[in-house]
Amino acid sequence: MLFGPKFACLVFSDTFLKVASAKPTAKGLKIFYLNKKTLPAGAVTNGRIADINLFKEALKTFFLENYEQLKTRSLVLGLNEQEVFASAVRFEKNPKDLIEGVREKIAEKLPFDSASAAIFCREVVHRTYQVAAIQAEILQAAASVFKEVGFSLKALVPIPLIFPRLVGQRKTPYLFICAEEGDLIYVLVIRNTVAFSSTVKLKKPVAESEKEVIKIANEIIEEEYPEQSNEPLKDIYLLGKEPESLNRFFKTQNFNTEAVSLTKLPLKQAGYNLADFSRVLSLSFYDDSVLGIRDFEASKIIKSKGIQSKKGPSRLKYFVFVLLGLILSAALFFFWPALKEVFLQIRAGRETVEPTKIATTTSVPKSKEATSPAEKKAATASPLPTKEIKKSDFKIQVLNGTGKSGVAGGARDFLVARGYNVVSTGNAANFNYQTTTLQAKENAQEIVDLLTNDLKERYTVTVGLPLPEGSPFDIIIIIGGE
Repeated sequence: MLFGPKFACLVFSDTFLKVASAKPTAKGLKIFYLNKKTLPAGAVTNGRIADINLFKEALKTFFLENYEQLKTRSLVLGLNEQEVFASAVRFEKNPKDLIEGVREKIAEKLPFDSASAAIFCREVVHRTYQVAAIQAEILQAAASVFKEVGFSLKALVPIPLIFPRLVGQRKTPYLFICAEEGDLIYVLVIRNTVAFSSTVKLKKPVAESEKEVIKIANEIIEEEYPEQSNEPLKDIYLLGKEPESLNRFFKTQNFNTEAVSLTKLPLKQAGYNLADFSRVLSLSFYDDSVLGIRDFEASKIIKSKGIQSKKGPSRLKYFVFVLLGLILSAALFFFWPALKEVFLQIRAGRETVEPTKIATTTSVPKSKEATSPAEKKAATASPLPTKEIKKSDFKIQVLNGTGKSGVAGGARDFLVARGYNVVSTGNAANFNYQTTTLQAKENAQEIVDLLTNDLKERYTVTVGLPLPEGSPFDIIIIIGGE
């Protein structure tokens, strides 16, 4: 593939890992390779890595199986909409501190604590920025897993941010909808920036979900589209599965719809339906015009291409430093004789005092027998006791990940009998959990080991990624079917 793509693209969902090697051309995408692999149940939940060890093992196998066909380690990784907060930020005038200015603008809308966010942005038009925020720990965990497996990460790209690249520059606002694996990704684009995005899991097939699809679109336009805008939002772009159904839905509401075609090739290639690969194929259009995350080590960083200041100290500061240096040099020159006399007197005084001091401290050595009982007690005193962990201080939710009746209730009774505070039970997003998964907030990590040991009396336990600080529970336990 001498003239093929310079990088591969990869996305993951609750069900699959998907990889593509493709290159945009004047006739659409030229596809070199496609493949997908089923993920173990519980590895990814709601678009987020839930069991990092399960995910890593599946990814490692997938990498080894596909490396020969991909012929590259360079990877553009798609970050799911559920993991990333995307928004547009506009300033009336440039803030003194761009980092804090953006952070303050998005703080109220963020679904997690802004202090824990890694924030990235770039200027799209004058004083208008495309912003993406992700919890720093999630970003670093994802990056480290892919690096450990053997991939060389070119960039991590929030999937909603690639969609405007498929449409091109537009003066009018529009809604972009991508359908894949029963999920609909809604992306509101204003001034060629993603102002809002959301992922919806449909309960029924797309063709049977007209009311739900239309309702969500109208709610996004009503709540997120600026009221002061003089132009109504009427354009909708569709990508992925069942574009005919979606097109029919929105035509009845007087929207202007257009299906986005990634390739002129037939929908069937190498046994795959290309509509199932909409997200990963979209990443093939990635270039420097798309906001991508390239710094995976910094926990809190903001990137801005355009006006981010790189100025050093001003000329005035240099002048002040030089002037102070000259003043200090002149003062030292004029006052050196007097200072020298003072130093000599101090030195002479030390020479007369030191011998007496030495004699006093060494003439009567303190014997071991002179140590008092109080001193012995102080010398052998034990360290301060560690903080006692109180089980009832942590709010726990227990979810049934098996589908069997009474599983969550039984686990609740088991934990309550051991002193834990179980405040809620319910069903997990799916019933495919093979092992019991435990997730805890950062401020509840102190009890994780104790809770894990107690659970192991009955369950096989894996510890997932930390819960976001905005979670109403300190700990969530999803009971698996082992």
